Order: sequence, then C-alpha cells, then structure tokens
Amino acid sequence: MLKYVSKRFLAMLVTLWIIITATFTLMHAVPGSPLNSERTTNETIRANLEAYFGLDQPPLIQYFEYLKSLLQADFGPSIAQQGVSVNDLISRGFPVSLELGSMLLVLLSLLE
Repeated sequence: MLKYVSKRFLAMLVTLWIIITATFTLMHAVPGSPLNSERTTNETIRANLEAYFGLDQPPLIQYFEYLKSLLQADFGPSIAQQGVSVNDLISRGFPVSLELGSMLLVLLSLLE
C-alpha cells in the first residue's frame, strides 16, 4: 500500500511540475506583457514595475524564481489589485470554494 501511495504521490509531483512548466512557457510565448494596458505609461515607471515584478530578468531566472516562490507558497503581489497579495486573494476565496466543493461532494454521494 505504501509503495502504491508513494508512486501516486511522485506521479502527482511530476504532473504538477509539467503543468507549471507548460503554463510558464505558454505565458512567455504570448506577445505582450502583464503591464501592457490601453493607457500610456512613462517608460521609467514601466521599467520600475518590471524590476519590481522580476520581469526584467531572463526567462530562465524568472522560471527558477517562480518555482522557488511556489515551493515557499509565496505567490507575490497582485498585478490587478494594488497593495494586495495573491495569498490574501486565495485566503479570501478558499473558504467559499471549500464549502461549495463539500456540498457538491455530499450531494453527489447521496445521488449514487
């Protein structure tokens, strides 16, 4: 049983790594930047924001920094909402998702 669980856990880690790598690669393949918007910004402000979010680094360094922050469960600041971290956004939405998922699990188990 322990051998089966360890195999499944290893498969889960490999699958997560593949998904993370594919997502990172696809996000860098798309033209543009998360800082692009319809409003024009000063080049100095844009350069400062790119340095703050690490977008001025080469993609390989960005990738390893991204993996390091994921392992530390530090998802960084939100680009969309100023002054809010992604961890705060997740912690606000997780209880609702957990409750909804639990209710769905109970409902589906009663239907079978």
